Amino acid sequence: MNCTRIWCVRASAQESDQLFLKSGLVALAATEVDDDAAKLPPVRQAFKEAFARGAPEAPAASIPIAAGQLYRFVHEMRIGDSVIYPRKSERTLRWGEITGPDVFARCTHSRTGVASDGCASCRATRFRPARDMNWAPS
Repeated sequence: MNCTRIWCVRASAQESDQLFLKSGLVALAATEVDDDAAKLPPVRQAFKEAFARGAPEAPAASIPIAAGQLYRFVHEMRIGDSVIYPRKSERTLRWGEITGPDVFARCTHSRTGVASDGCASCRATRFRPARDMNWAPS
């Protein structure tokens, strides 16, 4: 039996529509981990420790969940995997295929290092990491 891997990525409509659908990306808002998560050792414990350092005020029970999401985004998602993006505002699902590797983008055009809502010049956003997507037409 053939199995197809399908990932579900949820985000608020205003932020994600621009980033996901218009820019051809899928991304996480993993701002607690300030460095490129792909450089962490490929073990879940390293991701938990990075989240704990980046969000010391976070409830202990939330750390494994957030770290696991980032770990899967970086190490388990593959080019060719399918992604669904539920759009609650329109009560629809958008469907797409991952077409690029995990990319950690820092904007070099803003003082903070990361553009608040995206940078057309370097494709960096406050959402990191990101992957290129081919979204099916609506």
